[in-house]
Amino acid sequence: MDKQLQHLIFALTISFSLTVELVSARLFPDVPSWIPPGIPPAGVWDAFRNFTGCRQGEKYNGLSNLKNYFHHFGYIPHAPPSNFSDDFDDALETAIRTYQKNFNLNVTGELDDNTLRQVMLPRCGVADIINGTTAMNAGKETEGTFNGDSKPRFHT
Repeated sequence: MDKQLQHLIFALTISFSLTVELVSARLFPDVPSWIPPGIPPAGVWDAFRNFTGCRQGEKYNGLSNLKNYFHHFGYIPHAPPSNFSDDFDDALETAIRTYQKNFNLNVTGELDDNTLRQVMLPRCGVADIINGTTAMNAGKETEGTFNGDSKPRFHT
């Protein structure tokens, strides 16, 4: 191959790789713009750790954010998030019990360490309960779903 052809191929390769970068930057916007509104980044959920031991009848500053979390994932249906208070009420206790059951945790209806640890894990953002129906193995022992490398995958 002569030098002129080699230079042409090299120039075309560089041009093509730069074009791909520019096109992909336009086709795929920043990931944060894909996050649905009302769902804070996972780091914000770390504040939920302060609710350890919280139970019905108590009032904690920020419980409305936890209620919004449970509402987004389908555990508190048919409630406008703007009306959530910081009171630990029946709706929150029911949501916690269902959440604990869905994730095979000890069902207490209280915000214990294991429950809050699960809540604070990063999630995909898809609701666990849609129109009152869940595809989770609520209350059943599970070994997870395995992909080809024998590592369990869970819907989180």
